[in-house]
Amino acid sequence: MKKLAMRLRDSALVTPLGDQVKTHWVLAILVLLLVGIIGLGSVGDAIYNSLQRVTGLNTLPGQFSELFSFGLSLLFLFLWVRFKEKRSFLSIGIADPAALKKFSLGWGVGFLMMLIPSAILLMHGDYQLQHAVNQANAVHRYSMVELTGLLLGIGLVSALQSGTEEMIMRGYLLQTAVQQLSPWSAILVPAILFAIVHLSFDPIVFSNILLFAVAVSLISLKQGSIWFAAGMHAGWNMTQGTILGIPVSGNSYTFSLLSLRPVADAPLWLTGGDFGIEASFPATIVLVLTLYLSWRYFFQGR
Repeated sequence: MKKLAMRLRDSALVTPLGDQVKTHWVLAILVLLLVGIIGLGSVGDAIYNSLQRVTGLNTLPGQFSELFSFGLSLLFLFLWVRFKEKRSFLSIGIADPAALKKFSLGWGVGFLMMLIPSAILLMHGDYQLQHAVNQANAVHRYSMVELTGLLLGIGLVSALQSGTEEMIMRGYLLQTAVQQLSPWSAILVPAILFAIVHLSFDPIVFSNILLFAVAVSLISLKQGSIWFAAGMHAGWNMTQGTILGIPVSGNSYTFSLLSLRPVADAPLWLTGGDFGIEASFPATIVLVLTLYLSWRYFFQGR
């Protein structure tokens, strides 16, 4: 416990706060989660959907609603840190000269974390390939130029979504918790909240999201930056939804390069069912290994 406390206190993610408490951790959670993510996220979705006359994330235009929802959340976080706490926005773990490199490496790790269990289930016969992208839409067959543009656009939206969530959860809330709570509480409280906001209390789903949150928390604290975690988050989500066509936290998208679905008689605990592979036991194995490696990495060196 003492060693963990020292590591947390000395993390470059936490030291920008100094000794002065900027915002009580309970208030920080209530404001950033209820207003910043849930409230403004819903407002952003409503604005975009009314302008585009689309409903739901499952449509291709609807996926771009996250530009509005997470854009508003990011703006709120900026205003809160800059004007309420009167500190630099860069102090929440985004001042990193190697940000792009870490994000890219993290994206690759997130890609592999999702690809491995999906490939295992596909080879074992528990998943089946329903179609590739040009069969996904009976009205329109995408050209290579259109596909490239869509993938780049969705990639940018995914980066905004994951980056905003990581700035709030592994940046602002984690550093606030470390400053004010005991070591284990500081790591677990933001991680549990991250699992809660996914609004699924299925034991496997909740455990998997919690494992992911603790793992990326340790990585962010070790590196003093949220960028590797943001890349992992983006790679994990985009590989599920846009590349493999697997539901992301229960949301299915109409546009994807592939479309993997569980076979009819496959057990839900093995495939994740309609929620997606985040609700599967193979993903649990990958996440336990990820957490173990993150823990080893966190205590590596001095």
